Order: sequence, then C-alpha cells, then structure tokens
Amino acid sequence: MVSNLVYLAKKHLKEHNWAKAIEYFEQYMNQINYQCDDGIYVSYAKCLRIVGETERAKKVLTEGRTLHHGSENILRELFNLYDILGDWKAAENAANTLIEMNPNQANYHFLLGRVYAFLSEDKRAEQVFKTGLKYKHKMPFDSLIRIVQQSITDNTAKVSSQYIFTMGRNNLGGFIHF
Repeated sequence: MVSNLVYLAKKHLKEHNWAKAIEYFEQYMNQINYQCDDGIYVSYAKCLRIVGETERAKKVLTEGRTLHHGSENILRELFNLYDILGDWKAAENAANTLIEMNPNQANYHFLLGRVYAFLSEDKRAEQVFKTGLKYKHKMPFDSLIRIVQQSITDNTAKVSSQYIFTMGRNNLGGFIHF
C-alpha cells in the first residue's frame, strides 16, 4: 500500500495535478515517518512550491536536507524556492553550496550568475556566466571564442570578439564581433 502512494503521487505529479500529488505525498510521508530518499522530498516540495505553499515546501526541504545533507537535488529545489520568493541571499548561498559540491556543473554557475544579475552585481554575474560557459563547453573560454569566430567567418584573423553580459536575468550574455 505504501509504495502505491508513491506511484499515485508521481502519476499526479506527471499530470500536473498538484493537489492530488500533494495529498498522496503527505499520506506517504506520514506513513513512513519522513524517512525516504531525497527524490521524494524534492517532488513533494516542488508540488507545494507550485501551488504557492512555499513555507510548507521550505519545511519539507529543510527536513529532507537534515536527512540527506549532501543531496544536490534537495539543494537545487531549495534554490528554485528561493528564486521564486526573490530571496536572493538565500539563493546565493544555495548556488555557492552547489558549486562547492560539484564545481564542474555549468548549470550551478548559471544559477549563481542569475542571482548576481538580480542583485545588480553585473561584474560578478559576467564572471560567473563565463565560468559556466567554460564548463558547459568543456574548454577554456578563449577556445570557445575562437570556435564562435570560426562559425561566422573563415578569416578569424580579421575578427575580434568579446563576451558581454547584457544585464539580463534570464540569459547568459552574448558575443560582440568587430
């Protein structure tokens, strides 16, 4: 019966029937006394976040983090929650912790860059986005610029390119060629 609750919760989650998913996650969590894998905490909290029950989502994630302290999944969902709430300092802490846990994960650098963009710390955002692009493409940033140049011209000696942060909160910047 208990595993059936997880199945039903995930089924409703997939169908975006958040209220039903929450109902089944609650039943499951109560029956197992909150001793489950990190994915259950994340899925349950995601449903709560989506329906606007952010304090309950935070409580679920905090409990999950206590049990699964090293869980990147829980920390990413905490970041999502802080992002929705506009709690940029807490989001910055979550992103920095994710980077400490997995420094080669480009998306974690992009999350931190998003935070800095919202905090209007443009230079920091630019630097973090560049680091993320380096990890995303698995090459030094200068090599990435050369590849971009080669994609627009055969004569790269006549083109100079630079990365710019365009002060957007949902983009990674752009390249200017001259």
